[in-house]
Amino acid sequence: MSTRIRAGFIYAGDVVNCNKFDDRIEFQLTNCKLNVYIIDENIIRFRFTNRDEFSNAPSYAVIYNGRLNDYSFTENKDYYGLATSKLIVRISKSPCRISIYNKNMDLINQDNKSFGVSFDGDEVRCFKALFKDERFYGLGEKTGLLNRTGNQYVMWNSDKPRYTNDTDPIYQSIPFFIGIRTLS
Repeated sequence: MSTRIRAGFIYAGDVVNCNKFDDRIEFQLTNCKLNVYIIDENIIRFRFTNRDEFSNAPSYAVIYNGRLNDYSFTENKDYYGLATSKLIVRISKSPCRISIYNKNMDLINQDNKSFGVSFDGDEVRCFKALFKDERFYGLGEKTGLLNRTGNQYVMWNSDKPRYTNDTDPIYQSIPFFIGIRTLS
């Protein structure tokens, strides 16, 4: 007897409509939902789900004590715009892609133009553009250099005594990293 495995890789799709609420802006996409929370003038949370509703489980990664009301939200033919005193966000409509700029319109972060956000079953996959001068640090207890750029890491715990500089994974999985680059 053979077992068939079916890939469930689905792209987020195009923006179908948008609703602004007191605490968020919600986008209905072809294959999922996107909620955007303006936490502070320099902190914006993007949350995707391929389910009918978002989970009620709190995020321990972001402390959210209300909402920032001092921002603008606009719509034009190709994208939605969101701006605080420090950040400018553009959410392209077709396909949905997110770009984040500082107040001088220097590009800080951008979805990969070909892939963006997608789902593989219940797993969310977010593909970002990589800038030539960008370096990555973090990911918890990992071996090797502090600069993680150009490497692939497993986010799974393993108790491996006598590990070497290239052993992965080891004791802790912390899927948090910081990307650093020099802007003009």
